[in-house]
Amino acid sequence: MRRLSSAKAKFLRTEHTPQMEFRIAETFQKSLENLTNQEQKIVKAKAFDIQLNISGNSNQFHRLDRAKDNNFWSVRVNSDIRIIAHKSGKSVMLTYVDHHDDAYKWAANRVIRKHPKTGAAQIIEVKESSKDTNIWGTSSAALAPDKLFAELDEEQLAAIGVPEEFVFHVQTCDESMFFELTEKLPAEASEKLIEYAAGGISEDDLVLPTPTSQDIELEDELGLNHPDARRRFALVSDEAGLHAALDFPWHKWTVFLHPEQKKFTELSYNGSARVSGSAGTGKTIVALHRAAYLHKQDPTKKILLCTFTKTLAAALQQKLEILLAKDPLALDKIDVFHLEGLASAHLKRNGQNPNIVSKTQLVNFLQRSAQSAEVTNYENGFLLSEWDNVIDDWGIETLQEYTDLSRLGRKSKLGINQRKDLWLIFEETKLLLKKRKLTTWSRIFRELNLAHDKVAQYDHVIVDEAQDISSAELSFLARHYGKKSNGLFFAGDIGQRIFRAPFSWSSLGVDVRGKSNILKVNYRTSQQIRAQADLLLPKKIKDGDNQAEDRSGTISIFRGELPRIILNDDEVSEAQIVSDWIEKQISEGISPTEIGVFVRTEHQYKRALNAIKKSGNTGVVLNYKLDGDDSSINYGTMHLAKGLEFRSVAVIACDQDALPLHERMRLFTEKADIEEIERTERQLLYVACTRARESLLVTGVGAGSKYLYDLA
Repeated sequence: MRRLSSAKAKFLRTEHTPQMEFRIAETFQKSLENLTNQEQKIVKAKAFDIQLNISGNSNQFHRLDRAKDNNFWSVRVNSDIRIIAHKSGKSVMLTYVDHHDDAYKWAANRVIRKHPKTGAAQIIEVKESSKDTNIWGTSSAALAPDKLFAELDEEQLAAIGVPEEFVFHVQTCDESMFFELTEKLPAEASEKLIEYAAGGISEDDLVLPTPTSQDIELEDELGLNHPDARRRFALVSDEAGLHAALDFPWHKWTVFLHPEQKKFTELSYNGSARVSGSAGTGKTIVALHRAAYLHKQDPTKKILLCTFTKTLAAALQQKLEILLAKDPLALDKIDVFHLEGLASAHLKRNGQNPNIVSKTQLVNFLQRSAQSAEVTNYENGFLLSEWDNVIDDWGIETLQEYTDLSRLGRKSKLGINQRKDLWLIFEETKLLLKKRKLTTWSRIFRELNLAHDKVAQYDHVIVDEAQDISSAELSFLARHYGKKSNGLFFAGDIGQRIFRAPFSWSSLGVDVRGKSNILKVNYRTSQQIRAQADLLLPKKIKDGDNQAEDRSGTISIFRGELPRIILNDDEVSEAQIVSDWIEKQISEGISPTEIGVFVRTEHQYKRALNAIKKSGNTGVVLNYKLDGDDSSINYGTMHLAKGLEFRSVAVIACDQDALPLHERMRLFTEKADIEEIERTERQLLYVACTRARESLLVTGVGAGSKYLYDLA
């Protein structure tokens, strides 16, 4: 991209350009994303030219004579691409960009005007005001009786920014017409209607606020100085500001706080609280902004933002740095850790360096202990699961404790004699660990629970992906932070629980009943992807305290293409399908680093890499550092995809033996255990599919996973 020296830029602005305001509309940013990477580069260069020399003849402004708004002009980028600009008074605003005919078509029926009630500038697709003219091309008599907004009167709709000519269409809209309606309305009206449909809007939001003296002072002819308009029509004062406006769109949604989410960041709680919601509803965004909000309330407080893996912690750190880019002092006050890293840091400060047993070592110890005790009627998978989720996680030290313990969400029923046999195995395993001076993270957290209060270094703790933390980790957090005002804030989705068996939070002193909120608006994933992924899970899911979470009523704010689910005859055919799909994504302007390819296990990495290479691209395995280069496609296991987002996702190798994983299923014989595995395997596929924002491809070979038939 061409750059001008600051001196030259200043000269052009002061000597050759009238004192005009230069703005970038949100619609311009969104349309820019739909162009190819090369097209985006030349459009950005032209945007700089316009900003620096608005009145210059080189920019070739042409008035659009056939547009309903006579302030719309076109700017030639090349022989095919046109920018639609709006010139009014001392304001020049870039509003849209596309190929010639499509750009002109967009501008033809749109106007920019001030809403007569709210006073905010709006871009409106002009329609006839007659009630007999329907925006969906059908007669009003044909509309279904189940109307979403029938209870809202004209005054209430005006208060949230609905233009007059759309009032009838809003009041007669049913669910099938909802997305078409919201796409046609100004953004502020769409946001409020989405909130209302999701049940998250208050009566106060439906009342037109009384203008303040400041509002009156800032009032302008077009309504661009209105607070809501300022976030949709960004005023750009210098070259750096333009860079930010043009380069930020792809990252914007990863840290931008939407209205439905905002209220949950600022609530005050006595003790612990939780926000939940399905994939894409912005739980992580709420967690990030919660941290920023608490810092703003009292900059002297220390804040911890944490999760349960290195990869997720690295992703949180990246997003926090984007969010707080202009506030380095806040970054210094907010620590980001994965929980094991937090414990490790504390131990190192005290000169301790524990030797943690590996999963392979532990399985070996359990096998040896079973043979030694002559108790060989239990599968290795069951033994490991019982050790991880019961014995180790809950710190069981005696047979009596084990026999008295409720199953804590475990599906397998065990009698006293069975527990006596199993205890022989676990007791021997404990001895083997002690003999070799090995320990576990669960034991580490239990020891920290007993430590002096100096362990508690933070005033506020925010936990992301909370559904997958262990009981030992939760107990540690509850012990040191649970009784503080706004001490613990959890964000998670029990529908995405893929690492841990469920357990009771209240038994550990974490009671979020009455302090739990559910997000219902999906800002990340298209309606088509979300709706199909939701088919994998039940409408209601219970947590470890038997509290049901209702997942119905979730709404996506944008539509996209239908997910493709394809079964192939062999791996060669699958590689070709995935390769063609990758090439299509890149041809449509999506960069390689915005594409993710996921498989069930590392053994399937070869299939992912073959498809990537066949498309002419390079691939890089996701790691916790998230340091892949921009020219490579990310690939990894479905587990590694957790908490991440991509514009386009391919979930491949979904074969019959892969989902549910055959190696995992054959380790168990009890029906209850098998059902639990089935549940987590479904949730794993759900997690992988919902990493996609715009495009999703799911493939398998042969008969394919049985879950694909539900997904389709």
